[in-house]
Amino acid sequence: MEHDGTEWAVDPVWDKCYPKFPGPTKEEAIGQYWDYYYEEAEEISAEIGDIFRIFPTDKLNLQEHQTDILNFCGIVEAEHIYTDAHIHKSAKP
Repeated sequence: MEHDGTEWAVDPVWDKCYPKFPGPTKEEAIGQYWDYYYEEAEEISAEIGDIFRIFPTDKLNLQEHQTDILNFCGIVEAEHIYTDAHIHKSAKP
């Protein structure tokens, strides 16, 4: 959100890094950013899916999805290392 620093500290670097949204509350502005981010990511993935993909975080503990990510990154199967990533499904704010 645009702000004058009275409620939150002004950060001259980070404040310039993100688009601003006019939500009446911080939570709503973050929600607007979330929606914008994922809409943009979906468009980019549709355009250049051979070099940009979206992987569902709630599937990261599954070996088949880890294989998919490693293959996408160009790591040969003989060098795949699997782990229990302890990733839990994120809830949209």
